[in-house]
Amino acid sequence: SQTFVEKIDPRSVADVVFTWPQSIAKVVRSCEIPTDVVLGIDLSGSMNNDGGAPPQPVTAALEAAGQFVGTLRAKDQVAVTTFATHAQLTDTLTNNREALADKITSLKIQPAEERGFTNTVEALQMALGELDSERHNPDARRVLVLLTDGLPTAAGNADVVEQAIKQAQVLREQNIDVYTIGLGENVDRAFIQSVASDNKKAYFAPTGSDLAAIYKEITSSLCEVGPTKIDVYAKTKTNFAVIE
Repeated sequence: SQTFVEKIDPRSVADVVFTWPQSIAKVVRSCEIPTDVVLGIDLSGSMNNDGGAPPQPVTAALEAAGQFVGTLRAKDQVAVTTFATHAQLTDTLTNNREALADKITSLKIQPAEERGFTNTVEALQMALGELDSERHNPDARRVLVLLTDGLPTAAGNADVVEQAIKQAQVLREQNIDVYTIGLGENVDRAFIQSVASDNKKAYFAPTGSDLAAIYKEITSSLCEVGPTKIDVYAKTKTNFAVIE
């Protein structure tokens, strides 16, 4: 549509009404800013609890994580840390997303972990270290996406649940957005929410088949949200000249 004003006198003020064929959103998403993402994937023995051949839910979980990596943009980087009795940084930050997606889907739970532990604390520490490393793009936002099916566990009497919550707070204080995904019908919802940056970044997947939609929503939320900005430029039939 067009807005036409017949005349505005010099040094005068006039009210002008603009119209658009469709309503304008009050906020918009910008995907121009790159993102460095660490995927934290629980590979403890409990991730095999659903049984099946191949085991579920870990197979569906890994496939969904691989698809998530494939949806990221060219300037984004991804790293992977897995955790069971101990955490391991299996891949440092890279933008070779296709190769990384293939590696994620080939991950396996080690037989010894059937009687092992879930070292979420170490996974959080490892994610922070990678997002603080020289491989981090200083122009990128930093994100951790943590997938787990249960509470942290460890040998002895250490309160590893509280330690994990405190470590997640350290990440948030370093301006790292923490997304959490609780897998399984009996996952501790309070823990998943306490580790996430806020409740909107905490997700719950009763089964592995629910993960694809959750990762898709996280991908969308990685774009920066801001208020809509509208620039108005006046066009005239007169060419103005500056006389000095």
